[in-house]
Amino acid sequence: MESFQTYLEQQKLATTTIKNHIRNLSKLDIKLLNGPEPPLAKHIKSNYDMGSQQKTITTSVAKYRGFKKLPKTEISELLKTTNDDAFSIQKKNNDSLDLPDIKNVKSLMNLYLKQGMFRQYVVMYLLLHLNTRNLDLVAKVTHDIDDVDKENNFLYVRKSDVVYFRNNYKTKAKFGMKKDIIKSKRFHFAVSQLTDLLRPNENLYRSVMKITGQINETTMMKLSLCNNNNAKGIKKISKNRGTSVETIVNNYDCTK
Repeated sequence: MESFQTYLEQQKLATTTIKNHIRNLSKLDIKLLNGPEPPLAKHIKSNYDMGSQQKTITTSVAKYRGFKKLPKTEISELLKTTNDDAFSIQKKNNDSLDLPDIKNVKSLMNLYLKQGMFRQYVVMYLLLHLNTRNLDLVAKVTHDIDDVDKENNFLYVRKSDVVYFRNNYKTKAKFGMKKDIIKSKRFHFAVSQLTDLLRPNENLYRSVMKITGQINETTMMKLSLCNNNNAKGIKKISKNRGTSVETIVNNYDCTK
């Protein structure tokens, strides 16, 4: 798999995405992976749940067979089907989300600041104002621009603002490095007390749920969307999250 990993790196995929592809393929027998398409497609349909599970493994398989120059007509058709299934399931789930009161969310965020729980405050702020995913919150804090590299996420503290560099996030391959300048004085003070935010070896989902009071990052994003449900608001969230406007509009319905 080393040559395949090199191939993925040359495509400038995010480090986490590459690791996920390698991990996904490690679960499959190499003979099955390199063999005829029908048994491989049948295995995926039989052993992975319809929707995101099938989409995830089929995406990795399609990447691998493309790399090996193996036939993948049937795998490509399966990938299209799993994409459609995952989209429908995700939209149904998104539409059924019960949104909390944004006032309560902001009150919790501000309470963290008052109590000196700076890491929790910064996490809440980024989820609410920059619509981040959990992975985006794995970040280092620095006061020295020379520390900032092209692989990791950084909160670079300057004299009167914070520059948020995102190099490791879900859609990096499409949108490239993201850079946001945050001028909030409260945020600047809170970040200045930290050396890092979330850590790569922790359970990010569990950590975020604990901080937000059991609100996941998808619900936080929909909360922001439904409180800014206009062209300007959607465009801003699209830019913040690294997601197309079309994807946001098609996946989230604020009338439900």
